Amino acid sequence: MNLKFDEEQKRFIENYSEEQFVEFYPTYLKLVNKYSTELVDLFIDCFDDDPSNLLKFEDMYEGQFETGQDFAWHWVNEICEETKNIPSWVTIDYEDIWVNRLKGDYEEIDCYGESTFGHIFNRKDFPKYDS
Repeated sequence: MNLKFDEEQKRFIENYSEEQFVEFYPTYLKLVNKYSTELVDLFIDCFDDDPSNLLKFEDMYEGQFETGQDFAWHWVNEICEETKNIPSWVTIDYEDIWVNRLKGDYEEIDCYGESTFGHIFNRKDFPKYDS
């Protein structure tokens, strides 16, 4: 039996393998349709060129933010239980929080085409994470 593949499928097989195509291409395609080809490809590149990590994509994805500083604001005000109720009169250096507290636990992937820049992924549970 001779199967016909489109260009995207051929590219996936060339970059990875036929076995990985069979196992991970459905997940890849679902993510590409929900996010973008560029973001999903950059995610694979960022996390060891291993398409099996696509299974963790949505668990790791924190969202799209203009800057790391914007993500730090979100983290301080929406995620971290200890900082959610800081009074508004307290000045917070979100850039410092991004650089010195969060950047090691989160990966920022910048896209320049379909879905712009600033996609943040939580890498704390990534197997090769070094603290």
